[in-house]
Amino acid sequence: MKTLIKNAIVICGNEMEARKTDLLIEDENIRQIADHIEADESMTVIDATDQLIAPGLCNAHLHSDENLFKGMTDNLPLELWMLYTYPTLKYGPFSKRLIYLRTMLGAMEMIKHGVTLVQDDVSEYPAATMEGTDAVMEAYSDLGMRASVTTNLCDKQWKDKLPYLSDILPKEVKAAYPPAAKPEEMYALLEQMIAKWHKPGGMTNVVLAPVAPQRCTDNFFLGMYEMAEKYDLPIHTHVLETKMQRVTGQEFYHTTLVRHMKDLGVLSDRTTIVHCVWVDDEDIRLLADAKANVAHNPASNTKLGSGILPYAKLREAGVSMALGTDGMSSNDNQSIFEAMKICALLHKVTTPDYTKWPKAREVFQAATLGGARSTRRINHTGSIEEGKRADLVFYDLNTTAFIPQNDLLNHLVYCENGESIVRVMVNGKTVVKDGKILTVDEKAMLTELKGMLDDFYEKYKVTKEWADQMFPYVQQVYEKSYTQSTNLNRLSGDDSQWVTVPGFLRK
Repeated sequence: MKTLIKNAIVICGNEMEARKTDLLIEDENIRQIADHIEADESMTVIDATDQLIAPGLCNAHLHSDENLFKGMTDNLPLELWMLYTYPTLKYGPFSKRLIYLRTMLGAMEMIKHGVTLVQDDVSEYPAATMEGTDAVMEAYSDLGMRASVTTNLCDKQWKDKLPYLSDILPKEVKAAYPPAAKPEEMYALLEQMIAKWHKPGGMTNVVLAPVAPQRCTDNFFLGMYEMAEKYDLPIHTHVLETKMQRVTGQEFYHTTLVRHMKDLGVLSDRTTIVHCVWVDDEDIRLLADAKANVAHNPASNTKLGSGILPYAKLREAGVSMALGTDGMSSNDNQSIFEAMKICALLHKVTTPDYTKWPKAREVFQAATLGGARSTRRINHTGSIEEGKRADLVFYDLNTTAFIPQNDLLNHLVYCENGESIVRVMVNGKTVVKDGKILTVDEKAMLTELKGMLDDFYEKYKVTKEWADQMFPYVQQVYEKSYTQSTNLNRLSGDDSQWVTVPGFLRK
């Protein structure tokens, strides 16, 4: 199958240069980019006059299992918020159909807004299953979205994941929790996932996600990394999202979590550090030396009060940046346009040295090439080049977002929100046209999901009751962590207001 696109302005190559050109697509690949390509009877011709074609966006970090928590929480920091979104007990299991539909809820939103590749870090309760993984993968496959999917795994009990918590929890609460998961069972599940769903260069890939170094034993994290090397997979892990996690490194390992990962030997170009807020200069050097990736989630980091990632220092060190939305519970949408704009704006107020402020071009590169590199798909997608997959987004240039037409990358990062999109193509196939998804019945999916929500929320009441009981214990850990001195502040306020100030929450 050949498709010829005529008369478009195209964002080409790694440098994201805009030029008027024709594109020839054969099957799933971009075969030719040229000023003029002659049509013949074997080609389907698309006239893209007054349209901009840009590479598909990548959401490099999200959690589709949060999709039913959209609009639920506000004004909770990460560790307290997790009690309600990642319940420690009394939650799940859910039917395969519910998992499929909740995945589709976020995926349909993303595909209509230009996201053609996702890195979905899925948690399943009370334990990961092959059936749950199948539901997620089938949703993305049916929609026609390129997906790199993880199963979020760890082998520590909840009480051992946070500093100070084990000393605070009553014995009867500790006794209520089941034993930690068995690594050999998790490895076996991952082998099944890889055999069934990992298609290098294809539509579905598997990513390994030891959830965070402090939530896994060293042996388990090493085992996951060895499996990643065996199958050439990415490693996706949450590191130094909050100050509590910086304190955790001090308490658990007497160093930072990044240094601990370096010492373990699990820091490399296959490693993506999610969040990376509370890193110091030495951490940044280690990340750069390892050629590790960072998935920046600016909306989530601000909504949860986690802090401001040191963007300029990471970029100056040469660390590869990707952009993510994080999950629906800590963001409430999965718009990479929003992520780009927040990223471009937020870091301009961290320094008066405007030469270090994020440029629209590099922010857009993070939202495309950076995500492709994080998922180890850089040879197949992330930019418009001959030989790469045809993952393309078409924008109408006759909208308010693009008139007057100045720097097109500025328009994409600062002006556009997805409303100008007229076509989304993934793997050479049109998936969205004029705002309508062509591969699935969006209305029917949403109607069916709405019919399942009453039962979901009735069951969630039990989850919330347990989370409410755990809240005071985690709040004590939160306050104790923030009163510790770490010689680093990633919040916008003066940390003298809370460091060494016991009881600051009640003042």
